[in-house]
Amino acid sequence: METNNRPAGKPSEKTSQQYLEACEHKLASREIDAIARDLDVPAAAIAEIYSQLYADLKAQARVTDYLRVFVSRKLRARYKSRRLT
Repeated sequence: METNNRPAGKPSEKTSQQYLEACEHKLASREIDAIARDLDVPAAAIAEIYSQLYADLKAQARVTDYLRVFVSRKLRARYKSRRLT
């Protein structure tokens, strides 16, 4: 039986980080699907641009709580401006 030195019931930092990343990925997937549906664009195309924008903004962000919101707004604005030109 494996033992560890952390208090019972308290997840390890690595486990917590993995959980947060999994939640973030799930929420991002939902957002990508919604944007693709709204803009009538393949989800794969949206996912590629979403990933680029997310990485760019995350690298500069001090606070990442609303990062998905900003990425979604930028992505939608980019596609809408393409349709107008």
